[in-house]
Amino acid sequence: MQLVTWLRTLTFAARSFAGRRRRQPACPRRPARRHLLLEVLEDRVVPSTMTDSLYVGDNATNGHSADNSVQRFDATTGASLGTFVNGSDSLKGVRGVIFDGNGHLLVANQNVNRGKPGDILQYDAKTGSFQGELVPFQDPHAPFAPRGIVLNPAHTVLYVANFQDTDTTKAGIAPDGEVDRYDATTGQFLGALSRPAGFTGQFNPRGVVFGPDGNLYVSIYDSSNLKAGYVVQYDVTTSTGNIFAFNNGDGIADPGEAKDLHRPEGITFGPNGQLYVTGYRADASDTDKIVIINTSGAEVDNIALDAVGQPRAYGQGILFGPGGRLFVPISTLDSPDSGAVRSYDVTAKTFTNFEVPGTLGSAWYLTFGKTDPSTLAYVDPPAHMALAASPAGVTGPASNNSQGGSSGAGAATAPCGTDANTSPAAQAPVQIPSGSGGTTALDQYFAHHSAANPDSDLWDELSGGL
Repeated sequence: MQLVTWLRTLTFAARSFAGRRRRQPACPRRPARRHLLLEVLEDRVVPSTMTDSLYVGDNATNGHSADNSVQRFDATTGASLGTFVNGSDSLKGVRGVIFDGNGHLLVANQNVNRGKPGDILQYDAKTGSFQGELVPFQDPHAPFAPRGIVLNPAHTVLYVANFQDTDTTKAGIAPDGEVDRYDATTGQFLGALSRPAGFTGQFNPRGVVFGPDGNLYVSIYDSSNLKAGYVVQYDVTTSTGNIFAFNNGDGIADPGEAKDLHRPEGITFGPNGQLYVTGYRADASDTDKIVIINTSGAEVDNIALDAVGQPRAYGQGILFGPGGRLFVPISTLDSPDSGAVRSYDVTAKTFTNFEVPGTLGSAWYLTFGKTDPSTLAYVDPPAHMALAASPAGVTGPASNNSQGGSSGAGAATAPCGTDANTSPAAQAPVQIPSGSGGTTALDQYFAHHSAANPDSDLWDELSGGL
């Protein structure tokens, strides 16, 4: 009984004390400490103050200071950010360049005039420092003369356009090449894609790109007929190919023939789903062009890069960049336009000099940090892919831009993301019939093909390499 009375007294006292505490003026409470939670951004896109960069392989043979290197520029202003990969880092003949999404810039190195095959080199995606060979030239399956490179959409297989397998003959004929496949992580050789059934003439691949349909498109040079040119379409799951677009080089306007498709190299799809390919002049009365090919393999338009009777201004690699503009590095030597990077409005067919002539020696292949390594489309990646930002403190001239046409401003500012150097999301699909230009184009090819004698004055766009 005494214990019960004592507990009641204690309870009453506690309640009275609590009541007095509640009647006191409220005091500000310190916020409780919380653990820092890391939110998974996944596919969210967030604004970023960091900009993208343009990377261009320079292959000058005229003593230019940037000879055999990869140069870097601000993708918005064009300001030089200096040498990203130094020419002394094993480079001699920079061809295809892509970021693999695994921390590396991959460079197809042709080892020009070194008496050995080419190789695929790896450089740190942030610093440009040499990280070794993915495919060393000592590998028995190393590409003899690598040109364009892309990854498959899953980013597990590297495709390399190997222009030829052995040295050019004394007659000026480049032996057949193929498209070599390698494991994108180990560099192990996985086989090759060779000429489609029925293809005649020399089979010399130059550029490669995956289309919105998942097929691989390859620009083909025929070293036995320098007025010919082809685009071959491969189903990489079956390794079967067919002729998607053609010019048999006989000078006859055939049904379905792409009349300006001579010795093609640079190849990329535009935002409209059409294929853009470099086409070099047929003779001195012609012009160098960007040939536009529709989803049926037919030439529907072109963009002239120079004028008849004027100095030439052709490019090897081409790429769409910010603002839907087409970027064309000018590889021509000894031209007033040498070393420029042009930015084209493909609708108006006009350009600005994103980099003025003389900025580079002989500019070839290129990539942006936000270029998809498969489709070569320019994309703004989701935030979780924005890992390889531009190094802090890198500065350069205010701008290298100048007007080179009537199209107005150069590349537009990317709204978000960063210099990703990673695996961005795929472009929205545009349907291309898998058999486009197949049997019909092949029949037309057989009906009219005849090899023309090589015209030596057409080899000059190959200077600096094969």
